[in-house]
Amino acid sequence: AAGGLAAGLIAFCGAAVRSGVELVMEAVGLAGRIRRADLVVTGEGRLDRQTLRGKVARGVARLAGELGRPVVAVARAVELAPEELRELGLEAALSIVERPVSLEEAMAQTGPLLERCGWRLGSLLRLGSRLPVAGSGPGGPAGAGRG
Repeated sequence: AAGGLAAGLIAFCGAAVRSGVELVMEAVGLAGRIRRADLVVTGEGRLDRQTLRGKVARGVARLAGELGRPVVAVARAVELAPEELRELGLEAALSIVERPVSLEEAMAQTGPLLERCGWRLGSLLRLGSRLPVAGSGPGGPAGAGRG
């Protein structure tokens, strides 16, 4: 029904079809918020094949990429391969759940699950900030002299 309604509005009222995520990002001023951020964290219920075709995470990652900001996604389920995550423009993706759970259980435990996922993300960011930049440590570039 929605497709028929859109076609009628386009034909008779001069309406235009716009992406929902684009409309919401514009309405909340997301570009300005991303410009002020060092890291963008976006979320989905599931990062899957549909995400590649245009769910929220894809729209946010595209905009953040245009603005030169790295993006991490969190989701209940991460079903995409690493190359697909990179294709989306994501630096990383974390599953909110730590073990197999039903959708109902995940929904009932959303708060604690998000807190633990946030802790894991923070831990990875702290670790990354402690790693030496390639070439800055003893012995020159990372891996030099090993073999």
